[in-house]
Formats: sequence, structure tokens, C-alpha cells
Amino acid sequence: MKDKITVLIVDQGVAFGGSLVVVANLVRCLDQEKYRAVVVAEMDKEIVQHHIKGMAKIYIAKHDFNYVHWQNITEGLQKTRNKFLRKAGLYFLSVIRGLVNSLYAIKLAIIMLRERVDLVHINNGTNNLEANLISLLFARSRIVHIHGIGSIGILEKLFLKLVPKVIVISEFVKSSMTKTGIPNDQMLVIPNPVLPDIVPDGARERVRKKYGLESNAMLFGIFGRVVAWKGQKEFLQAAELVLKGVQHARALIIGDASDGGDRYLQELRQFCTDRGITDKVIFTGYVSNVAELYAAMDVVVHTSIEPEPFGLVITEAMAYGVPVVASTLGAPCEIIHDGVDGLLVHPADTEKLASAIISLLINDDLRTEMGEQARKEVIVRYDANTFARAIEDVYCQVLGQ
Repeated sequence: MKDKITVLIVDQGVAFGGSLVVVANLVRCLDQEKYRAVVVAEMDKEIVQHHIKGMAKIYIAKHDFNYVHWQNITEGLQKTRNKFLRKAGLYFLSVIRGLVNSLYAIKLAIIMLRERVDLVHINNGTNNLEANLISLLFARSRIVHIHGIGSIGILEKLFLKLVPKVIVISEFVKSSMTKTGIPNDQMLVIPNPVLPDIVPDGARERVRKKYGLESNAMLFGIFGRVVAWKGQKEFLQAAELVLKGVQHARALIIGDASDGGDRYLQELRQFCTDRGITDKVIFTGYVSNVAELYAAMDVVVHTSIEPEPFGLVITEAMAYGVPVVASTLGAPCEIIHDGVDGLLVHPADTEKLASAIISLLINDDLRTEMGEQARKEVIVRYDANTFARAIEDVYCQVLGQ
């Protein structure tokens, strides 16, 4: 008889993002006496290892035809005017996708049997058909953890209806899933957790020195994958006004291109060149440990131009006591109390966005007070241990314990 319950956490993110952070926080806070975590991921193993920190066994298994490929192809097909050809193309490519990804399914099956998995936790995706199918074939209990929104195909919807519990990360995501036909009582809202790293004193000085900035530079920045819907372009449009209005202000874009965003990254760099602000905008690229950058920021900005399913960078910044100016689209409105522990602005309103950032940069008392209120709020509402206990309760329900 096994001493512990083995949970296989399957994540299909092809680039670093919030879903991996959530997995990392979960495995670090799970009851180690009762659960043993095994993580299957698709991104570089070094990145996964850095975040998991030895708390789970790691496998790397990649879809040969991943969701980014699918997204690019379907966007191309949408341009086809003939409806019949468009639908026929989608069905044909769906079959091809299934055949190509059969090797991924076989890898999952081998891992599941080798590790004697009791429960499969399908993270970040309703469309991991292989994980759902293998779980059913081997009669393993499973849950689906939805981190985003979007259209759901017939097969995905069928698999979801067969799952005893679906975890969603916000009321906004729950509402979106309800519109696709997923019953309300099947879904459970468990917000993403925050587990901030301890930052040694002097982070402000170290970051400014690393990037060649004056010690009195006021830093505002946007964190996350560099991809169009995250709104880095809108951030730069507001940043141009901020940089003109605040003498020592400097803007940072923290993150790297992902999900086919290389061209978008080049557009952002060109924007800075065209507007003459290149010397005041820093592109950091991927940063493995963002704790010091959060701690060194004066203001963090979130400008997603599509509804945000949650916005982990918002709660992470708040946990470090940094005031946040966030988008009004999606779940940020569930996190921030406007004017109390942060500010909410529509990302398309460039002047208002810039004004909100400036108001915090030039007012030390307001910035400090709002940042401290944000920190207190996050510690209570998004505690990682509370999150882990809630997930464990779902595990117990699904396993019949």
C-alpha cells in the first residue's frame, strides 16, 4: 500500500507564465505527509526546476502540435471566406493534430503508470485532450484547473462535463465558462495564490545599478509575457507621457516574447526609437527571479487589452507593497479596490493611464500608503497555504475521501 497520494500535475504552457508560478506555489505548500507531486511541463526544464525548487519530480513532455501552432493556423483559416472550406479545414486539422500528438499521449501514459498516479490535475487548459483521454483510459481521477478563457470545442466541452470538479481562478472566468455550458455547481473559484520570496535589503539600489540608472530614478514597469494582448504597446503609449512629465522616471518592460510574439517585441522597440524614448525605456528580457525587480519598483502597471482571467502580476506586486495601476477588463476589478489598494484604468485611455501613474510617482505618501494597504490585503486574501488547503479539499472530494 502506498504511503502517499500521487498527484500528476500536467501543464501545457510553452513559455513561462502565471500558470507555472501557481503550480510552483502549490507543490511548495502541499501537505508533504499526504501528497507526492509529479509535474509534467512543456517549457525548458531549467525554468521549471528553478520555480519548483526540488519539491516535485519533473518530466518534460511536449506537444508536437501545441496550442500556439493551433492558434496561428486557426487565425489563418478564419480569413477563408467560404464557410464550408473553413469548417472542413478545421476538422481535417483537428484529426492531424490528434495524430501528431499521439506521441505526447503515449508519454503521459508511461509517466502515469511509472509513477503510479492516483489523480491527474490538468493545469492551464481546457484543450489538453491527451491528458483528459489518458486519465479516462486508465480510470484515474482528475480535475481541470482553468486559468484562461476562450472558445471551447465539442470534445473539450464533453471532457469538461465528465470532470467531477473544475477549478477556475476568478469569478470572471467562472462567468465565462458558464456561458459555454459548464454548470455552475461543477465549478469552484479558487483564486491564484501569492508566495513572495524574501528580498534582502538594498534591492532598490542593486536594480538601479544593474541597469545603469541614477539612484534617484523613479521606476514604473509592466511584468509578464511580451505578447500583444498583455498591452505592452498601450503601456508605452502612456509611458511616453509619464517620461515627459516626471523628470527622473524610467519605464521597464520585464519579460520576453512568447507565443509567437517576436514581431510584437520588435514593434515595441521601434516605437521607442520613433518616439525618442529609447534611453528611458529598459527591456529586461526574461528574468528568472523577479522578486528584486518587484521590490525595486515604485509603481507596477498592468494594461491587458483583453479581459484578464486573473492577473497574477497584480497580486505579486501588491505582496511586495508596490501600488498597481491595473486594467479594468476582467478579474482585476475583483482584486483591486479602486483608490484604496490600487488604481483601475481602462488601458485604451492613454492620458488617464499616464495621469494615474504620475499621481503615484510624484506623491510619496500616497504611494507608500496605497502600497502598504495592498500588501495587507493580498496577505489575507491570496495566501498560498490557504490555496493549497482548498486544492487538497478538492482532491479529497474527487478521490472520495
